[in-house]
Amino acid sequence: MASIMAKVVVQKSDREGFYVGTAGDFRIDIERTENRSPKSIDLVLLGLGSCTIATIAHYLRRKGLPPDCVRVELAAEFDEKANLYKDFEVVLHASDALPPETRKVLAGIARSCRVHRTLTSAPQISIRLAEDREKAQEPAEAP
Repeated sequence: MASIMAKVVVQKSDREGFYVGTAGDFRIDIERTENRSPKSIDLVLLGLGSCTIATIAHYLRRKGLPPDCVRVELAAEFDEKANLYKDFEVVLHASDALPPETRKVLAGIARSCRVHRTLTSAPQISIRLAEDREKAQEPAEAP
C-alpha cells in the first residue's frame, strides 16, 4: 500500500512579526510573541484534538449515537528546564446522553486517532537543507 505524504508550508508573512502556514487551500497566520494568533503548541494540540473528536464522532455515528455528545479538552505541560513540551493531557467530556458502556470505551477509541498514534510512536523527524532544484520550486518572496 502506498503511503500518503501530508505536507504544509510555513514561511515569513508580509505582515511584520508573522509567519504564514498553508495546508492545501487553507492558510493560517502564525505569530509567536504578541498572542495575536495560536502558538505553535496550540496548533499541535488542535491537530490532536481535531483528530480525536473526529475519530470519536465516526465511532458514535457507526453505533447510531449522536456525534455531538463529546467535547475534547487538551493541554500540554511545558518543562522549562528541558525547554520542551513533555506531557499532553486529553480530557474527554461525554454527555450523560451516551450509554455507560459507550462512555467506558471512549478513551480507547480516542487512542486510535492517527495523530495520537503518530505522537506516541516517537516518529523520526528529519531536517535537511533544500537542494538547488528544490529551491527553484519555492514561491517567490512578496515585494
